[in-house]
Amino acid sequence: MVFFLFLSLRILSLRQTRYGSYLVGEESSSGYVSDRSNCTGSETMYTCVDPNNGNTYEITKYGNTTEVQGSSLSGSTWSQTSETIGNTVYTTGYDKDGNEWNQTGEKIGNTYYYNGTDSDGNTFSGSCDSSSGCSNNY
Repeated sequence: MVFFLFLSLRILSLRQTRYGSYLVGEESSSGYVSDRSNCTGSETMYTCVDPNNGNTYEITKYGNTTEVQGSSLSGSTWSQTSETIGNTVYTTGYDKDGNEWNQTGEKIGNTYYYNGTDSDGNTFSGSCDSSSGCSNNY
């Protein structure tokens, strides 16, 4: 199974893929990271628990970099590191099996464009905006 968890501080939109979901912005599939109602810690280091599935996200922010460590109740873990330079976000992550994935995204106007390679080696691309949601090409 491929797992994506993408955290970009520039846009708030959930992207669904054929493999699952990942974060774009501080929003989880259930929204519990974005409103931080189930999070504890400081502005730069906090932990969030999704009450729908028990997943835990440990988030650390420093400078233009955000690191996320995720874990499930079954013991699976995953991680990612995102670096923002201007309007572009570069993300590298590892799924629960240790397979690497990457994504580059850029906000132009009100639209966020992204492309990358999933943890199975498949390329993807797409875009998200607040009015029409997300579209992806796999």
